[in-house]
Amino acid sequence: MVLDATGLGGPVYEIFVGVGISPVGVMITAGTAQSEEGRFLHVPKMLLISRVQALLHEGRLKIQKNLSEASVLMAELLDYRIQYTAAGHLTFNAREGRHDDLVLALAIACYRAAGDGVRYSGLLDYYRRESRGRVPDPQYFIGVDLGQARDPTAIAVVRRVEYPSPEEVRDPEFLLNAAV
Repeated sequence: MVLDATGLGGPVYEIFVGVGISPVGVMITAGTAQSEEGRFLHVPKMLLISRVQALLHEGRLKIQKNLSEASVLMAELLDYRIQYTAAGHLTFNAREGRHDDLVLALAIACYRAAGDGVRYSGLLDYYRRESRGRVPDPQYFIGVDLGQARDPTAIAVVRRVEYPSPEEVRDPEFLLNAAV
């Protein structure tokens, strides 16, 4: 589980830890450099969103269309904007009056699924594949963007698929390409 620990997320993160769950805490920051401070990863919003953009562009991000919130996620993805401020800085947000909670939850889960924030994740994946005869078990990553009073909490579950089956690739009813 990867939890947005920015703002109100910090105390919620502590609640999870207090009951024995050890989520990865992500502090969403401005700028371009990611860092680690204690139990928290400081990750630029630009890095999170650009990962989702790259996955969409490459056709590697698939959204199961029969999920109840799939259309909401698609709408949020379409409403998401990257703009320059008057000072020349990039901002990443939904259009005014719209939500981006599912986009951020998805971005956080995709960040973790890519192994970011985990030292030696590539090496760990290599050993995992070697120990199982080169066929990795599916890995699931849960991204959580905590809402506020008027903003719901969003949860995205991402399954990391290194070797999709031919049936998954060919079956248009099972997966909907989010880039379409």
